[in-house]
Amino acid sequence: MNPDSYMSDISSLIAALRDSAVQKRVMAAAVLGKPGNPSAISPLVQSLSDPHARVRLECAQALGRLREEEPVPALI
Repeated sequence: MNPDSYMSDISSLIAALRDSAVQKRVMAAAVLGKPGNPSAISPLVQSLSDPHARVRLECAQALGRLREEEPVPALI
């Protein structure tokens, strides 16, 4: 995969975390939670305060799947 294309995809997914459609935010969080996406940590942490519980849950699960230490304080 072209690195520029990859970053564009990540940027699009991060933007989708702010979409008005709940399902779109849930799906974006799920995809961002794939290991190897450390740039997704901060946007996922910010989305832990989403008004919809399903989005918050998916963001928390995504952060867990990333297996990074950085978001741990936000999760506890």
